[in-house]
Amino acid sequence: MTVNDKLLAIIRTGVPAAIGALIAWLVGRIPAVADVIVSIDAFLSEAGLAGVTVLGVLNAVVLGLVIAGYYWLARELGARFPVLEKWLLGSSVVPDYSAGAALMSANAELAQQRPELERLRAIDAGETGFDSSAPQ
Repeated sequence: MTVNDKLLAIIRTGVPAAIGALIAWLVGRIPAVADVIVSIDAFLSEAGLAGVTVLGVLNAVVLGLVIAGYYWLARELGARFPVLEKWLLGSSVVPDYSAGAALMSANAELAQQRPELERLRAIDAGETGFDSSAPQ
């Protein structure tokens, strides 16, 4: 993966995250939604869960769903209308991850071969696994 691909990946992740966070924040500002949040916070406080707030739960759950939904929608619209993808995701160019996949595959193969390589290195170094100083 080249530096350019890494920058594209960061942009195409950061733009949907920022827009998704903005959308979630705006939804939280709707008076009806804010009233529901206050009611649930009061219920959690009465239940003895004073440290747990709806805003904390919303940040963890809803924000992730909004970001994922925005990203999915942007990709779908980008497939139909390519000019939109640039504006919705910050770039219409998709990063090339094939080099990273090849590297991961090579690392996995080396990890499988490691025990045999260690055994061959030990033999080459004269280590047979037997203690030659021990009485026979």
